[in-house]
Amino acid sequence: MRVGELIKALGGSTALARTLGLGVTQVSNWGGRNAIPRAHHLVVWRLAIEREIEWTPPDAQGLALVPAVTSESTASPSKPQRAA
Repeated sequence: MRVGELIKALGGSTALARTLGLGVTQVSNWGGRNAIPRAHHLVVWRLAIEREIEWTPPDAQGLALVPAVTSESTASPSKPQRAA
């Protein structure tokens, strides 16, 4: 899949830029170059997987994403309360 097609499948340059906290022009340029900077590969890959889009970053053979860690899954158990 070409990067421009991936960007469109992820909601377009504006939506993807907002999600990633980047400028729209920056994300649009990825499509023109048909390349996503390596620093953004994993987050874009996770977005693609979440939306069931077939895309894997270049040089990712043998890699697999694991479920994201959320604040809920890492929260410590609450302390028991003393009876009054």
